[in-house]
Amino acid sequence: MAQIRVVGGLVCGLTLLASVGPPAAGLAKLTGVDAALDVVIEPLMAQGHIPGLTAAVISGGAVRWTKAYGFADLEAGRRTAIDDAFAIGSITKQFTATGILLLQQAGKLRLEDALTSFLPRLPARYLAVTLHHLLSHTSCVAANLRDQAHHMDSLTGEALVAELGRRELAFEPGSRVEYSGTARSSCAWT
Repeated sequence: MAQIRVVGGLVCGLTLLASVGPPAAGLAKLTGVDAALDVVIEPLMAQGHIPGLTAAVISGGAVRWTKAYGFADLEAGRRTAIDDAFAIGSITKQFTATGILLLQQAGKLRLEDALTSFLPRLPARYLAVTLHHLLSHTSCVAANLRDQAHHMDSLTGEALVAELGRRELAFEPGSRVEYSGTARSSCAWT
């Protein structure tokens, strides 16, 4: 739990630093950007026992600064590279929810739309499950598919539909609240 807070603090801190810093044109020309960010990042990495990460400052839609810290593979001694991909797990759920709400605001979908509108090969028992149910953890969709699927985040849309098709609904949609990472992952396929 402490590591989650540290990583969250690091993400928020870097976002704040990027948003209140100098204008984009000036940021690329500043000397000491590395040192200034190192003072923030390195202690957080040590405190949170984070072996490696990459950081970027993006302003005006352009990448103004990047740096890799620490190790991507401790056993092999491989240092982190700026283009390394990281398993970021549940942090993506808030972005998925925001994306759904932005699509609603743009008139491309409604929270009342059925999941089957986006994943039409789901069995009929899913007709009553809406995007609102998925986002509010009232969907009755199986809480966790990891016991059947190796990694939920690596499932393709077809594999997700097949896995959900094998599952019965846990309860009537909207009748109770039950956390479901699978529900949020289902939203990503809308």
